[in-house]
Amino acid sequence: MIGIFDSGVGGLTVASAIRTCAPNADFVYFADLANMPFGKKSERELLNITKNAIQFLINYGATEIVAACNSVSMIASEIRGQILFPLIEMSEPTTNYFVGREMDAILVAATEATVRSRMYEQAFADRGMMIHSIVISELASAIERNATKEELRKIIQPTIEYAIALKCKTLIFGCTQFPFARSVFETLFFERAYPIHLFDPADAIAKEVLNQFSVKGKGEQEFFTSKASVIFDEHVRTRFGSSQFIQCVLN
Repeated sequence: MIGIFDSGVGGLTVASAIRTCAPNADFVYFADLANMPFGKKSERELLNITKNAIQFLINYGATEIVAACNSVSMIASEIRGQILFPLIEMSEPTTNYFVGREMDAILVAATEATVRSRMYEQAFADRGMMIHSIVISELASAIERNATKEELRKIIQPTIEYAIALKCKTLIFGCTQFPFARSVFETLFFERAYPIHLFDPADAIAKEVLNQFSVKGKGEQEFFTSKASVIFDEHVRTRFGSSQFIQCVLN
């Protein structure tokens, strides 16, 4: 069984991509909403959050892990050797997607923790590519509380201006929550008549799951949270069916 964790709804983009590619895969999803947002946590806090989430999934029966959160990708990569199960984090499949492609002027929009780790800069540098990064610190939280499009526009606008100033051709969503605001990004770039490729890493992660993990099963899926959220429940039911059972667990 595949175990997937994130701070909230963001990782559902990855889970949905996995379900599309592997309809028979069994998975369990853990949203640590009690500790959301991850992007403002210290490295020590993120380490504890990551270990606890992985242990929860393993206790539930997961034998393969997807850390569907960029903020913990560096830590997940570092502790990969400490667990007995295979683990996929966000940065490697994302950067591997761009290897051999003609992609210039890439901007990664992410949380504070992701940008602070410089994991994308290093991963792309290892492949002979240079990128830019920008923090959108309030966007993940705004998406989790179902903020209005006008609120999202105000949060995202500085990133649009930065991307245009740098003449970026590709913007990578370096946080799994950000694709939920994709239409706002598209609208803001369209209003400036600026063409850009918006890249959601979810499909790249799903393909890596197909390559590395066992995806044979009954298509069973279950979702757990560390804090109740009507918004999270609605997103799950929209993406995975109205009959999906969601259970709230305490830390």
